[in-house]
Amino acid sequence: MFQETERRLRQQLTALQNLNERYKSELSAARLNHKELDSSVNEMMDKVSKQLTDLRDIFKAVELRHTELEGYFKGETTNIRRELSEVIASRRKIEDVYQTLSDQYDHLLGRHRQGARQLEEEKIDLPQDVEELQLLCLQLKEELIETRTAKEHLEETLMSEIVLLKAEIASEKQAKEQVEASLADDICHLRSQLDCAQNCLLERESLYKWKVEAQSQFDKHRRRISELESHVQELEKEKLQAKELIQEGQRRAQVLQQELDNCVQVQRDFVKLSQSLQIQLEKIRQSEHEVRWEDDDDVLMCRGCKQLFNRHRRKLHCRHCGRIFCDPCLSRTVSSGPQRKPAKVCEVCHTLLVSETAPYFSVEVPHSQLDGA
Repeated sequence: MFQETERRLRQQLTALQNLNERYKSELSAARLNHKELDSSVNEMMDKVSKQLTDLRDIFKAVELRHTELEGYFKGETTNIRRELSEVIASRRKIEDVYQTLSDQYDHLLGRHRQGARQLEEEKIDLPQDVEELQLLCLQLKEELIETRTAKEHLEETLMSEIVLLKAEIASEKQAKEQVEASLADDICHLRSQLDCAQNCLLERESLYKWKVEAQSQFDKHRRRISELESHVQELEKEKLQAKELIQEGQRRAQVLQQELDNCVQVQRDFVKLSQSLQIQLEKIRQSEHEVRWEDDDDVLMCRGCKQLFNRHRRKLHCRHCGRIFCDPCLSRTVSSGPQRKPAKVCEVCHTLLVSETAPYFSVEVPHSQLDGA
């Protein structure tokens, strides 16, 4: 029964050890994977941090450039609007001047036409005298020359002012086109920088998402490692408990084996005791037909301990059976005679003579008593 329990406990311990080894291998693999993942995550985190720092610097530079360009754009827009307002005001002023000159020209032209019409309507009253007629012609010619000169001067003035106004309008238009082109270039540049910044932001968001996912995987592996470590600790506890159970079973088995050995030894001792008692009984029966007192010259060794006699180990007779023993083996005494004097006897005789004492073989098997005299 105990062997079956021990075998079952050993099987459980073997299974637990195999399971522990498997979990240890899984834990080692998980730790290696965790270490590699941690190294990769740290490397990627450093790379991402560097990229984020670079992107942050680029974004700050873009924001600063955008702010500067926005301020420059606002300033240029304000200047252009102011210049455009001035150009519009100047144009209106020029248009007013042109309108004034045109009105003056029309007025002069109307007056000329009115004068011509009046001349046409007037009756031609030519003088009869040739000199008066020549004088009139000269006057009319002078008036015509003056009128033509005034007309040409007015036309030249108007033409020069018109050319000047056209040149100013063309230059203002060219300046406006240049400003618009510059603003368009700045707007395109700002848009490209804004697109770059948006791409950087998108890349930053993707890197942040990847960082969050990597952190989630890292936390997941960390939780898995914690679970495996706790499970390994539980297995270690179960292993220790199983070892304690096995040790307890082994101790119980040793105790039972010791008890079994003791029982076997007791049985053997009882067999030997039975044989010894039979021999002693036979000797006692034989002693009824022979002299009990042994001669000193016939005995060379103690009947109890089987030690040889010498000058230090003296020969002593048991006062009951007459056999020869040494002093240590003849330590028992019984009362003898009317005066109850103590007489030294052997262990066997003491057991036979004193009934209230424990038998000599209850303490130790009489190995020395197995042989005959």
